[in-house]
Amino acid sequence: MQRLPFLTAVAADGQAQVEWLRDQLRQIHVAMPEHGALVSALNHCLDIARARIDSLELIIAAAHPELVPRAMPVVHQLEYLTGTVGVTFLPALRGEGDGERFVRGVLFAAARAAGMTWLRDIVAKLDRPHAAIVTFPEMPIVYAPPRHQVALADMPGLYHELAHAVFARDQAIGAALRASVRAHFAEHRRRGGTLTAEKRSARERDIARADAYWDDERLAELFCDIFATAICGPAHYVSFVELRLRHNRDPYALESSEHPPLSARVSSCFQALAIHHRKEPVVRAMADAWKAHGDVHAIGHDYRLACDSSLIDELVRVARIELSRTLPDHVMFSEPLRTDSALFEIDDQASLETILNQAATIQFLYPRQYSAWEPGALERLREIATLESNARDTRLLSATFYSGGQNVVGPVTFEPRTDRIRRRIDSPDCGRLRIGKVSCACWRLEIGQSNESLAN
Repeated sequence: MQRLPFLTAVAADGQAQVEWLRDQLRQIHVAMPEHGALVSALNHCLDIARARIDSLELIIAAAHPELVPRAMPVVHQLEYLTGTVGVTFLPALRGEGDGERFVRGVLFAAARAAGMTWLRDIVAKLDRPHAAIVTFPEMPIVYAPPRHQVALADMPGLYHELAHAVFARDQAIGAALRASVRAHFAEHRRRGGTLTAEKRSARERDIARADAYWDDERLAELFCDIFATAICGPAHYVSFVELRLRHNRDPYALESSEHPPLSARVSSCFQALAIHHRKEPVVRAMADAWKAHGDVHAIGHDYRLACDSSLIDELVRVARIELSRTLPDHVMFSEPLRTDSALFEIDDQASLETILNQAATIQFLYPRQYSAWEPGALERLREIATLESNARDTRLLSATFYSGGQNVVGPVTFEPRTDRIRRRIDSPDCGRLRIGKVSCACWRLEIGQSNESLAN
């Protein structure tokens, strides 16, 4: 009962927050109607938050000793919902400038190559290293460095962030990769041979630790590396290796973060390349540089066991199968890299992937000529980004959003039609929200495929 004053304050504050956030979203919709589908989803978060406040007020009014403890999970859910709207999405939307709009168009172009036909919106935010928030996989926030608005360097990393939306949307990908890990270590156990009880026990502990190492977060990172390399081609492999070589980190360290060891990730990127791309001069140059980096570090027992080359090869194979299954329209970058004078030509029909692969080749094989070439390439990318954004946003102003039976934000778009958010916030451990290396427990919200309106 001592918590009643606290709960009363939370309910009052929650109501004020919801009202303020409604008004902010209304303003954003007027100023940026292209984000209408995302505004719809966020308004539905506020619908759920309003329902949680109603539940909280019932508990407060009852003032029953057995009901009050049940209020705390409601408080936690309310905090997550208002935080999702007000702390995560609202600042990203309000901070959208010319640079963000450019990168948003680039992301749409990358999504087209990947066959992400279900993607409805993207919010780009240029204020930190690459990261993604996929609370709504169909409408992710993608963070990137501010430099992206004026330079091509590291831009292939955007494909990795898009892949997080793919992994989050289709849980079968993680299940298939996890099954491969289990099968690998089950076979490893069978090959133990004759051992003393003590040695067998120690070996089993090592295998169990290596098996458990490949959790969903690390499998997601590996899948995203494979996805990005398959869709973007050598440009992603080159960019990935170059970025890792900037920092003097042990490539074989089994880090405590959600990322697998760098050597395993580089290996998976190389294996994801088309076979003929593995022989390209720029790929060979970066592979040699990576080998030299690895040669000055010792490979430990834990790495050899957890990241055995046969396991990495199998994970690449399964990831490619899952990529084809979940995105049947994806286009793997397979065109030969340009050579000689053609390398420096900027075709007015060149794709995003072609430009990025030209950039990687020129930057690392002809660095003295890169600064003169890059401005023209950026101009072509701006054309691509504008075309992609215009084509996408033109289709976004066709439907009407209903919340609680009221038309609250005017015309918006659902394509493909998606009118209901399935509620999955009944337990605090059914999802994770990540921003780079910062994570917090959350209740996952998904967009449901339905022909029912929110009014129903």
